[in-house]
Amino acid sequence: MANSLKASPDGKPRVFLWINPRLSTVFERLAAHIGADIWHEPYATEFFNRLYANPETFTKFPRMKGFADQHQETLNPTDFAKPLYAGGNLVKSDKYTIEYITENLSKPLEDGKEFLFVKDAAFGIDGHYDDLPKVF
Repeated sequence: MANSLKASPDGKPRVFLWINPRLSTVFERLAAHIGADIWHEPYATEFFNRLYANPETFTKFPRMKGFADQHQETLNPTDFAKPLYAGGNLVKSDKYTIEYITENLSKPLEDGKEFLFVKDAAFGIDGHYDDLPKVF
């Protein structure tokens, strides 16, 4: 059976941890202390950005309005177009797409980083499995 995974562009390991919410932040903390480039829930963030941007969301799920308002309060109150996480850099949500995430997770790591560690909730990638980077 042929392996469809490609080697990472810099030869450094990539680790993807699929989790349930609230169970795995300790893994991120540990990985950060041993030289990892950390990405915190990029696909789940993209999922919520897409969900909030859809005007039908709050019509179909009116209780989500309160959740979205709480989320908004954690961000810059003048710019709702920012996600919580984007590989350590905030990126406007219209640019923070599955394609953007996949492209950036496939790039060589920054100098000094020993491996890439991504923690994410599986619901964020559901239906987009073919878009996962081939370097994992």
